[in-house]
This record gives sequence, C-alpha cells and structure tokens, in this order.
Amino acid sequence: MKENKYRRLNRVLVSVFLCSGLLVTTVMPNSIMQVSAKSKTTQLSYQQEFKKMGKENKRAKKAIKNASLAQYRATFLKELNKERAKRNIKPLKEKANYDAATQARSAELKDNYSHTDKAGQTIYLKYFKNAGINPTASGECLSEEGHGDFQYYRYPKKGIKNKAAVSTAGITKVSSKLLFHPYNSYRTWKKISTADIAKLDLYKYIYDDAASNWGHRDNLLNKNYTKIGIGLVTVAKEGLVRTAIDLSN
Repeated sequence: MKENKYRRLNRVLVSVFLCSGLLVTTVMPNSIMQVSAKSKTTQLSYQQEFKKMGKENKRAKKAIKNASLAQYRATFLKELNKERAKRNIKPLKEKANYDAATQARSAELKDNYSHTDKAGQTIYLKYFKNAGINPTASGECLSEEGHGDFQYYRYPKKGIKNKAAVSTAGITKVSSKLLFHPYNSYRTWKKISTADIAKLDLYKYIYDDAASNWGHRDNLLNKNYTKIGIGLVTVAKEGLVRTAIDLSN
C-alpha cells in the first residue's frame, strides 16, 4: 500500500523537531501543518520555517552563552518598575549589597536550581545574613531560560492581539507588544540579547505564572517591598541561563 505523501512529510517534520531538542512540536504554524504536502509552495514553507528557526536557535544560544549581568540587571529593573507604575506601586531600588548577596547566592543555581538547600534551609536568607541584611519581610524569584523558550514565546505578528490568559492577574487588556505563545501568529526573533532574556523572564513572572499560583508575580508587585538584588549565572553544559531576584522591605 502506497504511503500518503502528506503523512510521510508530517512524520519527517516531527522527527526533525525531536532531533533538534524541542519538546513541543506545535511551534510550527497550524496553517502550514494543514496544507497538502503535494503543494510545492507548502514544501517551500517548511524549508523556510526550518531555516528561520535554525537561525533563531543560534541567536538564542549565543545570547545565553554571552549573557551580561549588568544588562540583565538594568533591563529587568527598568521593565519591572514600569509594571509596578502601571499599578500605582512605588519603584524598587537596586542596592549594591543586595546585588552582591544575590549574585553570590546565584552561584548555587548551577548545581541546585531551588530555593532551599539539602537541609531545607532557604538559601538566599543565608546570603542576606552574611551581608548584614536583616529585613522583616522578603521573597525570591528564580528563573531559567534555554534556547527553546525563544521558540515557545514570540512576539505576535502585526495586528494580532495578545490572547494570553491573564485574567487571574486582574488585567483586562494586554498590549500587543507583549510576548505570548503564538501557535500560528508569530514573528521569529530577529535579534536576541540579554535584554530580551530579562524581558522574557519578567513576562513569564507577571503574565504566565498560573502554575506557581502567581507567587512570582505577587513577590515582584508586592507594595511593601522597596529593595531588590539581581543575580545571574550561565550553565554552559546545559545551555541555560539562571537568574535570582531577591526582594525585601
């Protein structure tokens, strides 16, 4: 029995995605997936899409490998304070001793991507204490980005509104400039820098945090917090960048 050409092409498509290390195959636009494989235009679309994604993948890996702590700190704090301003919350102030403590704490993220150590103790509080920081209230956010995150989260095409589920955050209207999971309405990343990593982290914290019951968002938008420390470490062997955000009153 002769195999259907469309099904054969579709199977090859999935295989390529798996070999490239992606866990999600839905990043290919549905509009392309559903067109008959007999069409030369469709085959060209596949080729163009793979080419775009290959270039995007290289950009993401390079940005992660060369992540700049200074640029991450500047961008994250700037964008976070914008989010706080939207909600009439006072801006956070970056403190040198907080940054130093958080950066020292971030070194542990290479081997232990967790808020606690093996003894169950909260890690960042140990570094706060060593730095002479003794707040009455504090919190931490941890994030991890790999090159695949830039294929899962993209900017929408012109005219496409963000349809992210953010009702839990009490937001009724979301700017079309924000990132979201697009399925078939996206623009690939033309350039990727440390600033984009910071913006992606913040977006996920504020608008895509349902899995954590919005705990990260609530930490970052806590009106009682006034100080912030930001740390970053790259995990070269895994192709990841991990960051820590420590806040307090």
